Amino acid sequence: MSPPDRFPIVRKILARIWLQAVILALFLSVHVLFDFIPEIKNYPVIHKVVGFLTVWIGAWLASRVLSVLREMPAVSNRLAPNLRLLIFGFFQLLIYALGFLIALDSVGVSITPLLASLGVGSLAVGLALQDTLGNLFSGFYLYLDRPIAPGDWIRTESGIEGQVSRIGWRSTHVIIGNENTVVIPNSKLSTSNITNFNLPTRETTLTIPLSVAYSSDLEVVEKTLVEAAKEFILSNRDFFTAAAPFVRYTRFGESGVEAVVSLQLQNFSDLAVVRHEVMKVIKLKLDSAKIEMPYPQRTVHLVAEKGI
Repeated sequence: MSPPDRFPIVRKILARIWLQAVILALFLSVHVLFDFIPEIKNYPVIHKVVGFLTVWIGAWLASRVLSVLREMPAVSNRLAPNLRLLIFGFFQLLIYALGFLIALDSVGVSITPLLASLGVGSLAVGLALQDTLGNLFSGFYLYLDRPIAPGDWIRTESGIEGQVSRIGWRSTHVIIGNENTVVIPNSKLSTSNITNFNLPTRETTLTIPLSVAYSSDLEVVEKTLVEAAKEFILSNRDFFTAAAPFVRYTRFGESGVEAVVSLQLQNFSDLAVVRHEVMKVIKLKLDSAKIEMPYPQRTVHLVAEKGI
């Protein structure tokens, strides 16, 4: 039996960069060797070319390391493919840009004017893409903080309620009840109060309020409602957890005694369709048991005044 691999990431990195590491070590050796060969000083161009290539190969090696880190399970499971490509692509571009600037400096090219031009250009681009960059960094926040995830059922403070289908670098897609998709900019979503019905768990409680007549036997009513809920759970086990249904009386209303039937669902997304079916079962069960659900009613007393 082979021993367990304690450092799989190191092994993957070494397997990916061994060629670049060998080439870099060779160029570093040549670069150091030039210092011990007096004749080479008569050919400064060769020295500069070797220095330029050494820096560029170092940037190439660093980029290969990033490509290995991008494929790590801890990263791939946490970030969507499009955002992972965007983040690591940005850092790889940054590595090559820095490598290019350092390489130019190593051959004696002044990079100060270039840096100044890049600074002014970056400011202009930042102002022009202010909203886009705001959505981009808000997308980073949504992925790193993870207040929501694809598949979660959410409700925003503006009243949008539905299932998250996609979190992109600019916007988040939410499928609402009529199967349409609402596209919400990440900058607005990250600053909004969000109710996530799948946190801390995907389980949720279905509550069905109802009212029974004051003449009803509350013990019989409770037993009837629990039996109706259990019968429905037995025939639709995939929707429910192992928790038993229960009934709680809440208050004495104007027309009857108000109660709530509670059932534990596995997923919030099933709430509407299960409520629809359970209400039909409860109505049939109460009708068969001759338990009345009263209509709202009021008693009006008319006082006759003299002379009318």
